[in-house]
Amino acid sequence: MGFLDKLIKNTVGQVTNAAEREAKNATNRAVGNAVNNALGGLFGTNRPAGTPDTSAPSNSGQPYSASAQPFAGEAVDPMYADDGRPAAVKLREVFASDFPSFTVRENVSPTEFGGTGRFLNYSFAVFSGGAPRLFIIVGGKSEFGRRTYRWSKAQAAAAGVPLINFWVTEPNSVLYIRERLHKYLG
Repeated sequence: MGFLDKLIKNTVGQVTNAAEREAKNATNRAVGNAVNNALGGLFGTNRPAGTPDTSAPSNSGQPYSASAQPFAGEAVDPMYADDGRPAAVKLREVFASDFPSFTVRENVSPTEFGGTGRFLNYSFAVFSGGAPRLFIIVGGKSEFGRRTYRWSKAQAAAAGVPLINFWVTEPNSVLYIRERLHKYLG
């Protein structure tokens, strides 16, 4: 239970009927609005519960994008800026420009490296001199929460090859991708 809930519960007591519930809700709104005003409107406008906020454009159903500036006038660090392209496209671009001596294969099964059973394929496998140097999985919560992902991760560790992830819901700027790949590939 949060601090404000405890404060209100101790002040208002147990809610047993509709009038008391409405009093508690009004107190919650008043305290929330007071805190928001004290913080300079950090949490949006003061409006009754259940009414839509029309002050900011809705981003419903869309993943978070660092290019959507949360505060007016705030500049976004280029390391975290989103250009709208998928991470796989940016990865291919960085491999071509920064790592031309490496061989890059896509959609590679861990069974190629001694694994038996069901796995989530590696989105990218980077090879140097025929030996794997790095595995990459591009995905989201639905991929990274699977048992097959954990098995693929364990197979990469058993093969002695680092595995890194790029979340599709994150901006994954070219600068960020380049920095991460140089960390693992030199």
